[in-house]
Amino acid sequence: MESSTPLERAYAEPIARSSSGILTVTEGRIRRLFCFGSGKLLFVASNIIEEQFEEFLVREEWIHVGDRAKAKLESSRAECTVWDWFVESGTLTAEQLNNAIVAHARSLTQAIFAAKQVETSFAVGRPNLDGKPTTEWDPAPLLTEMLQSYPKSDGAI
Repeated sequence: MESSTPLERAYAEPIARSSSGILTVTEGRIRRLFCFGSGKLLFVASNIIEEQFEEFLVREEWIHVGDRAKAKLESSRAECTVWDWFVESGTLTAEQLNNAIVAHARSLTQAIFAAKQVETSFAVGRPNLDGKPTTEWDPAPLLTEMLQSYPKSDGAI
């Protein structure tokens, strides 16, 4: 009996090998990207609008909807990223922004493991994340917790 699914292996491998690259997880038309750097999760993205980081910030009440619109306008004027503007304006502290990025990464990680059938691919290399909200988060504890809490079969763990 196989001890893990292809998704579990695909997600765990860059962590275990301290790899850098982009894990693409596709579920039908839904596509989620997990960018790793030296085994840490740096950035996540989704083609579903409701799962995108700015929407996540509003939905989870890290910011108000008006803050999002103001940040787009003001960051353009100040020639900085929206993320830098949030911190520079005091809308979020640097710690709050990092915590929100991690919460978003956790959310998308949990979403892929809740999916019924996915396809994965991993492109080795250093992702270009200029202007993106990044962190350096170790997802190994969450992966271990999820696998222990929700095994796919009695022999899965």
